[in-house]
Amino acid sequence: MIENGGLGTYEKLAEQRSKMIYEMIDGSNGFYTNSIDKNFRSTINIPFRINPAGEDSTTYTTLEKKFLEAAADLGLLQLKGHSSNPGIRVSMYNAMDVEGVEKLIDLMISFQAEHESPKVTMKKISKRMPDYKMSNELVTHESASFSASH
Repeated sequence: MIENGGLGTYEKLAEQRSKMIYEMIDGSNGFYTNSIDKNFRSTINIPFRINPAGEDSTTYTTLEKKFLEAAADLGLLQLKGHSSNPGIRVSMYNAMDVEGVEKLIDLMISFQAEHESPKVTMKKISKRMPDYKMSNELVTHESASFSASH
């Protein structure tokens, strides 16, 4: 950890990764939801639900299962929420890299475009997300709770 810049580096990394995901959730027009008060949101564990506007709540878990399957196909693993807090849970411990978060956000954008009503276009979705290209100071590790195949 010290070799990679110490605690300050990892703190900035956690803030950077969580900001990216929260911006995606908050900018999804309610397709993705996070019920945690913004003052108490974690930089490590981010739970969210898929809540497409105008859909019956029975599609909620169906879409989440489809999302988890699509994530697994991309090598994005261990995203299933806890039994007491169902939905999606992104755990980004120190070993999680920004590239994995970018991969998740790409999936979130395409999944929303595929499953949301046609009123929301890809242009609107992609406009909400800035281009996140990060420096090489970040760390990768295969044992991360939320992992991505590169």
